[in-house]
Amino acid sequence: MSECGTADRLSSPVSTSGRPTISSDNASPEISPQLAEVPGRQASPTASTSAPQAQPASVKATSKLSREGPQLSGEYSHRGYSSWHTYSRESMYVKARRPIVIFVSLFLLFMAIILFGTLLAGFFLDRLPEKPSRQPRYISPTIMGVYGGWAAVSSARQCTGVTGKAFAKNGTIGDAAVATILCVCVAMPHKCGLGGGFMAIYYNRKAQNATSIVVRPRAPGGANENMFGGNPKASLVGAAAVATFGELEGYELLLNVTGSRLKWKDLFEDAILMAEGGIEVYEQLARDIGAVTGDLFTDARMQLWSQNMKFLLSAGGRYSNKNLANTLRKIADSDRKGRFFDSSLEVRAMVEELARAGGILTVEDFAEFRGTAEASIAVTLTHDERLFTTTVPTSGAILAFVVSVLDKFRREGVLPDDELTWHRFVEALKYAFARRFELGDPDGPSDIRLAIERVLMQLMSNTFSEAVAVGFITSEVHSNASAYGLALFSGTDHGSADVCIVAADGDALCLVSTINTPFGSRVYSNATGLWYNNAMHEFSTPYGSRGLKASRNNYIRPGLRPVSSLCPSIVVDADGDVLFAGSSTGGPLAISGLAQVLARSLWMEHTVKEAIDAGRLHNQLFPDNVVRHEGTADRDVLAGLQQRLHMLKTFEWTGSVLAVHRVREGVYAAGYDYRNMAIASSDGMQRVNSSGCDTLVCIPQ
Repeated sequence: MSECGTADRLSSPVSTSGRPTISSDNASPEISPQLAEVPGRQASPTASTSAPQAQPASVKATSKLSREGPQLSGEYSHRGYSSWHTYSRESMYVKARRPIVIFVSLFLLFMAIILFGTLLAGFFLDRLPEKPSRQPRYISPTIMGVYGGWAAVSSARQCTGVTGKAFAKNGTIGDAAVATILCVCVAMPHKCGLGGGFMAIYYNRKAQNATSIVVRPRAPGGANENMFGGNPKASLVGAAAVATFGELEGYELLLNVTGSRLKWKDLFEDAILMAEGGIEVYEQLARDIGAVTGDLFTDARMQLWSQNMKFLLSAGGRYSNKNLANTLRKIADSDRKGRFFDSSLEVRAMVEELARAGGILTVEDFAEFRGTAEASIAVTLTHDERLFTTTVPTSGAILAFVVSVLDKFRREGVLPDDELTWHRFVEALKYAFARRFELGDPDGPSDIRLAIERVLMQLMSNTFSEAVAVGFITSEVHSNASAYGLALFSGTDHGSADVCIVAADGDALCLVSTINTPFGSRVYSNATGLWYNNAMHEFSTPYGSRGLKASRNNYIRPGLRPVSSLCPSIVVDADGDVLFAGSSTGGPLAISGLAQVLARSLWMEHTVKEAIDAGRLHNQLFPDNVVRHEGTADRDVLAGLQQRLHMLKTFEWTGSVLAVHRVREGVYAAGYDYRNMAIASSDGMQRVNSSGCDTLVCIPQ
């Protein structure tokens, strides 16, 4: 067939009826089975009987093209059928697919609306102020100092610059610490001084180890466990409450450990000037003066009156101690250094003063006094971080246990700041304090020493802390304190003053000095200007309290040291660089306070200021199993604790925390506690930021 013939067929004419004329080249067409089965349809009889008629070639071409078109399954299709049936098949195809097309169109429209709405919402939400999911953190007016090189923080603002002066003279970290704490104790006579003792933790970056220096007052040679049986208050107020002290001897011991590059005399300069010139009475000092007035002995009361002797010193007044200035000057000029009180005229005068007031200290007690310097307690945490803290009879082991238990709940190095974490913290405190009552001085009898060693091994055991974290701490609380292991009771200690330093060479040192309660025994030495401690109050007695058996491990015995809640600590990373150095005061609050600041700073992404400012929780099992909390504590956390059946009680936190936290390599943030009446301060080299910081944003990156 020619190409022209094909063109002719494509232009086939139609019949006058409007339908294409059917052409049949073959015999009469057969009706398809599908058509025959359709109800109401019958085949035309004439379709098979009528004779074929001649048709134009163009018409036959049209018929053939129609027959060769698409054949749809189930359609009415057969050869030679009229083209209007082809049109009908196409219409049915469109109708059958119409629901699918509509569904797909609606689906695409729906997805487009969702996408547009999401983009629109994101556009506007980015411009709205962020709505906090938790209450805003409390931010105090204290200032966080951020420093390059070295950083220090101490309890007394009047002593700012003393640390830097020691470093400027090429002094060691020990030189800086001794000079600073001497100054601090002149500025805070109600908290610390040469009439008390101290605990310190020193980290040597080069050797990557730490030393615990404990210079704790010891029971006099004439002391015994029943000496206060008829008069318990005598262990708190009066000359009988004074234990043998050796703070001065401890300074020399500390310098032997850290090394010293300054003259002994140089360390006393600022303290002498302050004692002579006097200090302004700040709010907390004035409050403590008013609180102890009724218990003050005559000499002590005279010391705290105004110069015209008309009224007790109050906030804004001037306090000076000329007797102390004279004693400090004699010590600075003495070749005996830390052993100044061994057999000097001053020590004999003090012994006589105390004897007249009912004390039992002797010259021999002072001559036999020794502090201790030994390897610190060390605990390995996640990511090979290491915690170093002081040894017994301090509570370093108790703090280390609490931190170790919390460490077990870290995920990828982070600890969630939520009610479940703080429930676990409170429970860890209970297990820890139950064992604190079993601590004592390892210098005691062999059976006591072995008992203390067993407790320490348990507290330092990773297996035990893991068992407490995974097995003992449940979703609820135990109503009975004995479930945590509490069966004993021991004394507690209170106010102190402290200093923490991280040096440019990577060394770190935290020191806490104390005479125990405000103004110690309330006995003042006219001979030396010292306020005497009342450390005898920190021993246990056989009489117990509230049905609890007293801890035999902490009984009064000649030459032994009472248990202390103080626990200065240092944390370093896997490379041995200091991450955190902190100390705390407040008796048992020192343990829980420092643990919370440490956890928030290192694991909850708080700045050191935020960590110190945050409302705190405390539970020591005795005298009652109650969670004491500050009014600034997170309300969501408190609500969660109540749901877990914790009993809550609001109280005022009477301790304080000082800390230095590494922000990045060579840069440290130093923070102090607003609870310390904001008299503390920080200092350092190359101050990076001099404004108050409440978020990490204000620390240059």
